Formats: sequence, structure tokens, C-alpha cells
Amino acid sequence: MILREIYVEINGQFIEKSSKYGGVVGEGNVTKMRIVFDVSWEGYGKRIIWRNALGLDPVAVVLGHDRMTGENTPLDYTVLIPPEPLKEAGWCSFTIEGYSEEDGIIAVAFTVSDRLEVKEGGFGTPAEPTPSQTLQLQYEIDGMIDEVSQEAVSARDSADRAERAAEGLESAEKSAYESAQTAMLMAAQAEYWAGQTQASVTGGVVTFNNRSGNVVPQSGDYTADMVGAEPKGAVSAHTSADNPHGITADTIGAAAASHSHSAADITAGTLAGKTAANASAQADLAAMQVRNISAGTAVLTPGESSLAAGQIYLVYEE
Repeated sequence: MILREIYVEINGQFIEKSSKYGGVVGEGNVTKMRIVFDVSWEGYGKRIIWRNALGLDPVAVVLGHDRMTGENTPLDYTVLIPPEPLKEAGWCSFTIEGYSEEDGIIAVAFTVSDRLEVKEGGFGTPAEPTPSQTLQLQYEIDGMIDEVSQEAVSARDSADRAERAAEGLESAEKSAYESAQTAMLMAAQAEYWAGQTQASVTGGVVTFNNRSGNVVPQSGDYTADMVGAEPKGAVSAHTSADNPHGITADTIGAAAASHSHSAADITAGTLAGKTAANASAQADLAAMQVRNISAGTAVLTPGESSLAAGQIYLVYEE
């Protein structure tokens, strides 16, 4: 249950707060601080460091993803005052620290120290201690892993749907080819029966292609142009015994057996395997896009360990 709230604004290294009252001896996690940073703190990892009224028992609280408030930006946080700084009556103190690393250069920023009054009144027994920074960071990593896993599942679903769509296109292409063959046959039959009808009216066929009597269609009697088909040899790249006229997907308006789609054509699906970000694209750090994210227990050494531009590596402790 929250008893009180203190609004805190951070402007560069300076702190402005709505109240100077921090709590009563023995309290813990009942006073809420809403901390809003100015834009100079963008790109910094942040934590708040507390000391009791005697300047002892320092404890750090990481301002992580689970403490973001407002528009869920990394400049607006809500955090509870832990029990350690409320152990002694007097004026406890706090400082906010920022950490940033870019191009191998590590930057550390601090605010000035500020104070909150701790009143007498409790029995002096603090609440449960604040989790260590290691545990706090582990909570952060666990939360990120859940989000990344959900994105991976969504990506796999999108890939599955794309694969099914491609199979549908291949089936449509085969159906279009078969329809074209059927149309050619029907056209030839129509031409023949039209001739038979004309013969019955005029007294019969006298001669056709050097044949006389009851003339029936034979191979070579008609050209592709006569039946409205594609001329033989016009498209010959795929001519075979099963496709004597060289009909292709292009000649019947179907998609090629091997083709691609842009990312905008894919709405959802599941990828069958691992998907890596484009190496040159992910180097554009300002763009929102797929990133290469990995995790391990190996600790990176500033200035020595290297990662590809745009790659994210999370260190965890087993």
C-alpha cells in the first residue's frame, strides 16, 4: 500500500523534488518516487544509490524496464524508497548514476546528492532488504527474453504462412498450365466440328491436306495461330515432351516456380529455423528493425571484446 508520493525532476545534474519527507524509521517500500529525466539522460543506463542518515549502508536500485512509467520511455520511472535508507532517523541521501558506452568509450554521469527527512516513530526494524543489483538485472534480462521469445514465435508464424502461400502459387501455376492445354484441345475440336457442320451443308469435304473422303483431324492440320495458342518456339526455354509448345508461367500470366516477395507482402508466420538480421542494415542504430540478440555467461571486456555494429549481447549469471 503506497502511503505517499514524491515527484522528482532531474535537469542535468540537478534535482528538484515535490517533498522533503522520506518516511518514518523502520519503513520500507511504502513511499513512491516518480523520477522524470530531461533529454540529456537519453542513452544512459540508470540507478539510484541510497545511504542512511549516518551515511552508511549504501544500496542501489536499478531503474530498469519494469520501473518505466508515463509513456514507457527510458526517461520516466517510478521507484519505491527501500528500507535501508529509512533505518536511521535524520536525513537520508540519494544520488542518481548514469552509465553509457559508445564506440568503446565508457561515460559515467552523476547527479548532485539530495536528501529526504526520516522521522522518529518506528521500532527501527527495517523491512525486507532490497535485492542485489545482480538479481535486479536478472529480472530485467528475464523480461527481455520473454519479449524476444514472443517476437520469435510471431516471426515463425509469418514464415509458415508465407511458405503456405508460396505452395498455393505453385499449385495455381500448374492449374493454369493444365487449363491452357485443355483450352487448346477444345479449340481444335471446335474447329473440326465446325468443318464437319459446313461439310454437311455443302455436300461433304472433297479434299483437305491432300486427303479426301471422311477427313478427320491429324497432327499438323492446324497451326497454333489457327487455334489462338502461343506459336511453337515463341517461348522455348521450357519445351519438353510434356510441354511441346514451350508454355511458361509468364505466357499464361502465372507466377514463376521460383520467385520472391517483399517483406510488406508477408503479414505473419513462423520461420522454420534461426533468422539473423542483415549485417549492413543492423549497423543503422537509429532505425527500428530486426536485431541480432544473443546471450551468454562470457563477460565482455570494454575496449577488447568486439561485437558487430548493431548486435546486442546480454550477459547473465548461471
